[in-house]
Amino acid sequence: MKKDTKIKVENVICILLFIVLLLWYFPFITKGIDVQDTCSYLTKYRYIFDKNVKVNELFYLFGEVVGGIIYHLVPSHQVLALNVASWACYTSTAIFIYFFLKDYMPRIALLISVLVGSYFGITWVHCLNWNAISMLLQTIGLMILINGLRKDNNKQIVICGMIFAINTFVRLPNILQLSLVCVVFWHYFILGQKLKKAVLKCLWMVLGAVIGAAFSMLAAIAILGFDKFLDDILMLTSVGGGGESSHGLIRIISLFYRGMLQGAGNWIKFGSILIVFAMLLVLLKKLIFKNSEKGIHVAATFGIAVTSVAGAIIGKNTDYIDVHVFVAFGAIMIGTVAALLYAKKDIIFSDMCLAAVIIEGILTIGTDTGSAYYRVYMGLPLAFIICILIKFANELLLYKEKKYKTLSELKKLQWKNKWIIPTVIMFCLAAVGFCTMYPLAAGYHYATTFVYHESDNQYLVQGITAKEFAGIKTSKERAMLIDRLQVLLKPYNNYELLQLGGFNIGCVITDMKPFFDSSWPDLEYLTMDRFKDQLSEGMQKENYPVIVLGDMNQDKSGFWNMDKYSIAVSLGESDKYTKLYEDKWYVIYVPKQ
Repeated sequence: MKKDTKIKVENVICILLFIVLLLWYFPFITKGIDVQDTCSYLTKYRYIFDKNVKVNELFYLFGEVVGGIIYHLVPSHQVLALNVASWACYTSTAIFIYFFLKDYMPRIALLISVLVGSYFGITWVHCLNWNAISMLLQTIGLMILINGLRKDNNKQIVICGMIFAINTFVRLPNILQLSLVCVVFWHYFILGQKLKKAVLKCLWMVLGAVIGAAFSMLAAIAILGFDKFLDDILMLTSVGGGGESSHGLIRIISLFYRGMLQGAGNWIKFGSILIVFAMLLVLLKKLIFKNSEKGIHVAATFGIAVTSVAGAIIGKNTDYIDVHVFVAFGAIMIGTVAALLYAKKDIIFSDMCLAAVIIEGILTIGTDTGSAYYRVYMGLPLAFIICILIKFANELLLYKEKKYKTLSELKKLQWKNKWIIPTVIMFCLAAVGFCTMYPLAAGYHYATTFVYHESDNQYLVQGITAKEFAGIKTSKERAMLIDRLQVLLKPYNNYELLQLGGFNIGCVITDMKPFFDSSWPDLEYLTMDRFKDQLSEGMQKENYPVIVLGDMNQDKSGFWNMDKYSIAVSLGESDKYTKLYEDKWYVIYVPKQ
């Protein structure tokens, strides 16, 4: 095929992939109503500007502000608008990752990588949430950081520090943003700058972080009030990783250790098979094509094709959590090698690899955020894995063609050129095929079948009457349950609502305000002492809330505090309340008139 024809074919493929990246989600944009976690942050959006309702937390505050603004901009169809905003965030993140790596990676492979990442991201939670916003800001901040290092621009380093600090108040753990200062130090230290100058460059990023943090804290105090701000920031900055913090240092180390062990097991299992296959490809090339250049291309093409098919079959039939660990471990290990290998040859690429390693190590594996993070940001680690493997293979091919000065030097390295280097090249290329199709197949299967805390897509065909969810489809059973709950609660709109358990939609589809200072279905941001104190204060003021207790057993993955649940049941069964309704999904207690 002529060079011009190849370029035209590549351009057509890239255009098609880009169109798929933009449009594939739209058939699913109206699917799914999560009555558990999603309704918790919808409650936050609804009351973000109501000073009398304190359900918003510092940990997600700026994400809640963005969601709240969108929520209040439209009189109905709020969830549909938030779904569109979610798509915009994830797709923008994928596009930014594409531009971030386009100079280092073939366009087709890069577009496939970010497309795979979007499969996991958009479909995890359709409705806009802080994960989507934080990943977009993280990508933008990272791009500005790398560009600032490339141009030695202090202003851009300051700006990236500001973005990272602000992003801490969207969703991400503060320890991640602090760790990315290491990239600045690494860049200038490797360039041979004196230690003093490398540290001074880091201080520019710290200055940006201080400015961003100061702005964020002042805004948070204005929105939350000082007492609430102080309570939340003490929890957020917990170093020991006590029960209140999932981003503490000890917990990060523990989760990182366990995640890396699991990831190593996956790579040993698949990697050993790929090594044997790569050796067979080299043997096949030598037996059939001898040492011809055509043989290398045929063997490489055959290897990528076979491993792609194998990856697709395995990916479609595997748990997507395994895909997360596989990709994260690969990005950490391969990224570490690349960061060291290219430190002297291409410092900017080395910086990018180091940043990816830090992000994957701390965020994807090292915090509980990782269970959602890999779904919303898989494009970056996957793109780095494939980019580095292709880069390794290309450089080894050039190494094989190197002209040696003496015959003795050639003979000395002949065994490497005949077996070791070709095997490594074939392994890299085979791994590219597997690493592309394994998560692609898993992501496609996951994206087209799974909806967060809902039925499979094929059953989501029924609308509900609540205007906030206009245009959104759910299962017929769930639609009936939501409509019934709205009708049953309508006479009690002047009461506050105590919700606990897996049916947390009441404060969204009615005008009932939440009784507690937490909207999560397990009331996780209320310690038992605060739970009891708020309940006792309400009872003393004869502020008896309507109680809706969702079933605790339908969602096996949920963490429920049964002590809180038992207290709520005891209150509902007391002489102050009447049981209004009960089925297998929820029970409603209302105060006696």
